[in-house]
Amino acid sequence: MKKFLLSVFAIFAFASVTNANGSEKVVSFGDLSLQPKSYHEGVPIINVSDINADMLDAFMLGDIGNVIIEMSEGALLPFRVNLSGNLVNIVPEEREPVYLQIMQTYYIRFDSSDIMFSTDLHNWQQSFDFATGDVSVTLEPISGGTMLKLDAVVNKAE
Repeated sequence: MKKFLLSVFAIFAFASVTNANGSEKVVSFGDLSLQPKSYHEGVPIINVSDINADMLDAFMLGDIGNVIIEMSEGALLPFRVNLSGNLVNIVPEEREPVYLQIMQTYYIRFDSSDIMFSTDLHNWQQSFDFATGDVSVTLEPISGGTMLKLDAVVNKAE
């Protein structure tokens, strides 16, 4: 469960964003010359909406470290699930993605060896201490068959 939550938070950090007012702000492809709008103790803070494809690649390769990603309250992040393999597969749908809404501003700090989370830029926690949640999987009858239902709850740990 803890690894699942860490993965979800990391995914949130690298998505295109639609503002809560409905105007779309898509992460653009471009170079790595984006200038952070602010810093915290010398560490650049980059809003998730400003991350571009080149930056994402550099993060994944470990070329960029010691940076803070701001997840702004009200941001809507497109979310799509993909599952494929020789045992199970999600049949692709041609629908628009669902959106995850950031309910309160939080920050994800990447350094050379760790990922930490904070709501105030002062108290940093591991993902295990930052968020809690539950995941359940059930089968529900629907007309013509059975539906597999996945429910998840993610809350800020107290």
